[in-house]
Amino acid sequence: ESTGDYQAIISLEAKLSASRAMPFEDGQALAERWDKWFEDYKADPTKRYPVTMKGTGVVLDSGFLHYYYLQGTLVSECYSGIALSLGLAALVLLLATQNIIIALAATATITFIVASTIAFAYFLGWKLGILESVVFVMIIGLAVDYCVHLADAYRQCDKESREERVTFMLRRMGMSVVSGAFTTIGSSFFLLFTTIKFFEKFSQTILWVICMSLFTSLCFFSALLALVGPSGTTGDVPISAWVHKLVYGEPKKAGAKDCEAGPGPE
Repeated sequence: ESTGDYQAIISLEAKLSASRAMPFEDGQALAERWDKWFEDYKADPTKRYPVTMKGTGVVLDSGFLHYYYLQGTLVSECYSGIALSLGLAALVLLLATQNIIIALAATATITFIVASTIAFAYFLGWKLGILESVVFVMIIGLAVDYCVHLADAYRQCDKESREERVTFMLRRMGMSVVSGAFTTIGSSFFLLFTTIKFFEKFSQTILWVICMSLFTSLCFFSALLALVGPSGTTGDVPISAWVHKLVYGEPKKAGAKDCEAGPGPE
């Protein structure tokens, strides 16, 4: 329909032989080819596409291709969100521990937890949607908790031997980490029986993340520190000393460390 020389509406209809049950990769490629065909159609001087709509044309399908647009965006945003969260977690761990080796070991542990959670969701048959994308980014905050407590305890010991520092770390913070894990597991267990899908999936994810975090922090992370953990001042990044010198104009005095392998706080 037109009003004078102004084109108000243009309608194009095309029948595709593709099936709605096609694999995601094929559907995404079809959506990209559809966009390219339409852009080429607008740019083709032999077609009678209105000049006034050259840059403002809108194509609406019956919803067939919308799913592939949405899923493509969710996948890319989910991966970028996980990468950004892991990068921020690594930065926080570096600031907290002030040791590059411990920060890298903790980041590797968190990455393993995230990968296992994605595999767990795939095993349950979950499709990547808005809820799953949000949950996969949120789990990094849960996964970092136990590692940072153990890493801090490792740093508090001034012994030279890795084995002695790991022993002190586990004796100092091991029981506290286990107690915190059981508290979180108990609080999220009751969400399994809710009827709202969001709470059900969220509780399943929390239970898996907490169990994996407990296992990897006490076993994998501890073994990794016992194998390649820093001895003495190896890998230290004296961030607090730099900040103290920047603020007060003088180096910070080193404080004594308590490395008695006693029980941690209740």
